[in-house]
Amino acid sequence: MIVLLLHLLCWPMALLWSLGLLLRLVQRPDPSLRLEEVGLEPDPPPELLLTVVIPARNEQRNIQRAVRAVLAQDHPGLELIVVDDRSTDETGKLAAACDPARVRVVPGGGPPAGWAGKPAACQLGAEQAGGEWLLFLDADVELAPWAIRRSLAVARARQLDLLSLWGSWRLHSIAEKLLLPAIGGFVRAAHPLDRVNDPRRREAFANGQFLLFRRSAYARLGGHGQVQDAVLEDVALGRAVKRAGMRLGMLLAPQAFAVRLYTGLGEIWRGFAKNLYAGMDHRPGLALLAASFVAWMHLGPIGALLEIGRAHV
Repeated sequence: MIVLLLHLLCWPMALLWSLGLLLRLVQRPDPSLRLEEVGLEPDPPPELLLTVVIPARNEQRNIQRAVRAVLAQDHPGLELIVVDDRSTDETGKLAAACDPARVRVVPGGGPPAGWAGKPAACQLGAEQAGGEWLLFLDADVELAPWAIRRSLAVARARQLDLLSLWGSWRLHSIAEKLLLPAIGGFVRAAHPLDRVNDPRRREAFANGQFLLFRRSAYARLGGHGQVQDAVLEDVALGRAVKRAGMRLGMLLAPQAFAVRLYTGLGEIWRGFAKNLYAGMDHRPGLALLAASFVAWMHLGPIGALLEIGRAHV
């Protein structure tokens, strides 16, 4: 009976997976919800200054790749600030070594009372910035050479106050390939981009790996002080932007940047436990549903196949 039940559950799931793959191959997403290397928006003037702020804590494994990608951008009006947030490794030295004349490393003194670490580091970097636009990047993000130019062009053309992007994920280990696509799919499904980009709707979302703010809007919002104690400060910022009546844009940009979120099962579990619950607005029922969805979609059919194979030996 158990084997029969597993048969009944497994093969419909395999059919759904195949159908989902087919739809992904033939789907033609709305081009207005994507950021491509080439577009109709005019390039920003080269003298328009944009400040990139990278908060980094113990990121010696990633920081030089991230910094060099920023330095290789084809928009000339760039300023780069790396906030070394009390690293105990060589993060600050490695960042500065990429180009001492173009990379400014600002030492972080730790978050003030009532602040989480990342919002405090981002706020510190913003206070040191001189650009008309502020781009907050995670230290493990590797940009394509055109990413800043095109993002700035789209944000200006659409009169956005905040533009955030979905990049692509590098998946190496079996655990990453097995679990992360489902997690990403659940998050994407929970925040439809057409609604997020519609100023008439309340749905909001932002990805902290890439947050491009108009400087005046960031100041009007109160900067990261608006979300100073948030675990998911990026999502909270997106919601705050919409609540304030500002314009939010969230686009798919798989060619604009790549990032490796986690390097193994342990990191995935810790990140999933911390971020998913906050991302579900601290609603236990919704978080449990999300966890069950991920487990079922990936572990259920695999376990079923293994059990069927064992039963037929």
